[in-house]
Amino acid sequence: MTAATYSNNHIVKFAGDTTLVGLITKGDETQYRLEVDHLTTWCRENNLLLNVSKTKEIVVDFRRGHTQHLPLTIDGAVVERASSTKFLGVHISEDLSWTTNTASLAKRAQRRLYFLRKLRRASAPPAIMTTFYRGTIESILSSCIAVWGGSCTEYNRKALQRIVNTAGRIIGASLPSLKDIYTTHLTPKATKIVSDASHPAHNLFDLLPSGKRYRSLRASRTTRLTNSFIHQAWECTWFFILCCSFFLLLFWSYFWWEAHNDYNEFNWLLYNRSGEWSDGTVPILTTTVVGFTYTTILMGLALCHIALGQQMNLFWIHKVCVLAVLLTTITGVVSIDNLWRTEWDIVIISLQFTGPFLHIGAVVVMTALGWLVAGFVVRGERSRFQMVVVVVYVSVLLALYLAPLAISSSPCVMDKTSLRPRPLVIGRRGAPMLAPENTLMSFNKALQHSVSALEADVAVSLDGVPFLMRDRTLRRTTDVQRVFPLRQSDDASLFTWTELRSLNAGLWFLKDDPFWTVSSMSPRERRRAGNQTVCSLSDLLRLALRANVSVVISLRRPPPGHPRYNLWVNDTLRALRHSGIPLDKVMWTLDVDREQVRRAVPRVQQTSQRKLSLKELRQKGITALTLHYSLALLQDIRQYSGGNVSVNVHTVNDPWLYSVMWCSGVTSVSSEAPNILKDVPQPIWLLSPDVYYLIWIASVLVSFAAVVAICVHQNYHMIRWKMRGLQSYNPEQIMLSAVVRRPSRDVNIMKEKLIFSEISNGVGSTEELSMYAENGYVHYTHSSLLR
Repeated sequence: MTAATYSNNHIVKFAGDTTLVGLITKGDETQYRLEVDHLTTWCRENNLLLNVSKTKEIVVDFRRGHTQHLPLTIDGAVVERASSTKFLGVHISEDLSWTTNTASLAKRAQRRLYFLRKLRRASAPPAIMTTFYRGTIESILSSCIAVWGGSCTEYNRKALQRIVNTAGRIIGASLPSLKDIYTTHLTPKATKIVSDASHPAHNLFDLLPSGKRYRSLRASRTTRLTNSFIHQAWECTWFFILCCSFFLLLFWSYFWWEAHNDYNEFNWLLYNRSGEWSDGTVPILTTTVVGFTYTTILMGLALCHIALGQQMNLFWIHKVCVLAVLLTTITGVVSIDNLWRTEWDIVIISLQFTGPFLHIGAVVVMTALGWLVAGFVVRGERSRFQMVVVVVYVSVLLALYLAPLAISSSPCVMDKTSLRPRPLVIGRRGAPMLAPENTLMSFNKALQHSVSALEADVAVSLDGVPFLMRDRTLRRTTDVQRVFPLRQSDDASLFTWTELRSLNAGLWFLKDDPFWTVSSMSPRERRRAGNQTVCSLSDLLRLALRANVSVVISLRRPPPGHPRYNLWVNDTLRALRHSGIPLDKVMWTLDVDREQVRRAVPRVQQTSQRKLSLKELRQKGITALTLHYSLALLQDIRQYSGGNVSVNVHTVNDPWLYSVMWCSGVTSVSSEAPNILKDVPQPIWLLSPDVYYLIWIASVLVSFAAVVAICVHQNYHMIRWKMRGLQSYNPEQIMLSAVVRRPSRDVNIMKEKLIFSEISNGVGSTEELSMYAENGYVHYTHSSLLR
């Protein structure tokens, strides 16, 4: 029997397997069932007997609402209906997908990676390992690839490609990708079919006609370079650069977020360097926000690629932008370190306030990253790099779990009963956010917001009148360029009081808007601010006397050669005595001629701007300290408070810093924003140690449970992926098939020879003992496809 009786049927015989393919149209199965009967009769007439128990039937039917098919019977025995079968070495399922086939190939190829690793541990040359790979692994992956390679799904293709990538890492050499293997096998087969007009599949190929327009078709690019080790190392390098840019920008953004307290100090520092006033924080903040947003998006996309097992190939434009962002940020960090190095202290201080919240956020992020790390460990090839990733991840996670041991020293982690009274607020140069600094309007604004004292910078004029001025020159805060254009760079102390009084000290505030608050001022306030003049120390003292508040004086000595160079302290003391203000309301911060001041005005509060020991403070009769917030450490503040020394901290503008200083126990703070601190009735947050420890332990337990659950889920997902598509086989069928096929060693098929050699060496599996595990008849219903 060599051919089917009916044209709609087709019989394929290979060695001991016979396959019957039947095409059923319009629901008529008569010819198909008659063909089975003829085949059964022919076998009986030739003294052959069909093994019905090993015969399988598969039905392919894509019709909508198709009815149940009647079972096929042979000699009264019902033929088992299967969901998939192996036909000439290829698994064909009833839904005509290649999932089962690729899963089987992946399982078989994975087993042979074990021997490839053995060769690597035995220091086998790469050429030997490559030959072994091509003979034992690539031969499996390329089995009938010309049939299924072009129509399998991307998911299945990547599953097989991962095996190729793993083998390449084991060997340490670049291997042809699955797409290249498919092209290599398909091209000669297609060429042979096209050149042979008698080939049954010849009519399936329709060659493009010749023409110039078809010559412009671009050739498809191979993935050989993309999958090479050099290319992957290059892309990993760029991913490392992206990570560096992201974390550096994260630190840079956090720094400028916390440095908001000192934006005015930064602008004043730039003014002293350049001589021109401008808000230098605007371009820095703009570029920081844009760069951080850009790198965050790229970082998120990169993590998504890692989670999906895809390569991270940055476009060249992104590489240029990421490198530019990194270099720009490094330049900014170096510049700030040279220009404003003392401001780095605010990062450490801010961590005392934000530490608990950043800790919880970091634990959440690291827990989420556990999904990527677990997936990388479960799906990837075992390597030293994998162990490094695991060790680094576990180390960082443990460090985060133990971080609260250091955070617990935060000033705001304390019992509410231990909280000291609310620190007094001193108007530093008045309220410079609401009015021009060191003017009567500014000090009046500060008094409206309930400050306890007024702080001013005092200089002495050419004729011995103390006046209020922060800068050495008058260029920034007066209209000296208009009134005295030739003297605009002279020291402010070289002007007489009459000349100083003729200058306008408020128009600059409306023009430069240093705190971005002018738009909130009423027209009346703007007119008032525009008419401000230079304020004398006597005017400030009289205002403080009427308001019954204290005064903090920061005195600046005139330049050498000034007529009042040796009399500047006496001029200031004279103004104090003549003002009528109670001297115990005056805080004297100057360390020069302190003994002279004590003899002249013994009731003045002696205050130092230097951080001294309690013994030195008692010897000098100093009862208060005025320190920068970066020098006000928690242990020092508590030590000074225990020694009955009050501590004033400057410059505190933001509520978070005011909360930290409050919890630290300072007596008062000097602020340029008394209008903001007035609305802080209590620390922003305050946690007792017991509550904080409870939050710490709960977050650690939840994170640890989540990490363990992620690892278990990833392993379970991997096991399911390995088992997907594999069908159960009858052990009796496999063994009978193996017994029949083993003696037939003269079959001229390389694949058979390879399998037999594996059986002899004891490394073959029972599934691989036979190329065709099913013997019998296969029934395909293509009616829906032909309609």
